[in-house]
Amino acid sequence: NHFFASSTLLPSPHMMVGGVSAESKPATPEVHSMVGGLRESALAKARESGFTGDFSTFEAVSYKTQVVNGTNYFVKVRVGAGPNDHVHLRIHKPLPVYGDEPALHGIQHSKTAADELGHF
Repeated sequence: NHFFASSTLLPSPHMMVGGVSAESKPATPEVHSMVGGLRESALAKARESGFTGDFSTFEAVSYKTQVVNGTNYFVKVRVGAGPNDHVHLRIHKPLPVYGDEPALHGIQHSKTAADELGHF
C-alpha cells in the first residue's frame, strides 16, 4: 500500500495545518463565487444573532484560510455603502472527495472595513 498526496490538498508553506493564514488576501473569483451563493443563509444567520439590517450589497473583500478536513475560509464581506457595513463569514469547503458544496458555519456582523479577520 502506498499513500499518494495530491498537491492540491497540501497547505502552502506559509500556513500550518490547522492554523489560520497570517495575511489577508484580496478576494479571488473563487471566493466571490462561494460567497455569492451564501447571501441568503448569511442574512438569515445574521438575523438569528440580532442583526436587524439588510444586505444592500454582498461583495467579498478579503479572506484568510485554515486547512482542516477541507478548508475554512474567513471572508470579509461588504454588505452596505458605509465603512462600518461589513460582516465576517466562516465558510467550510469540504475536500473534493466528499462532493459537498461550501457551507456557512459562522458569521460576525457589525464589522468595519478595518476589522482584522480571525478565527471564530
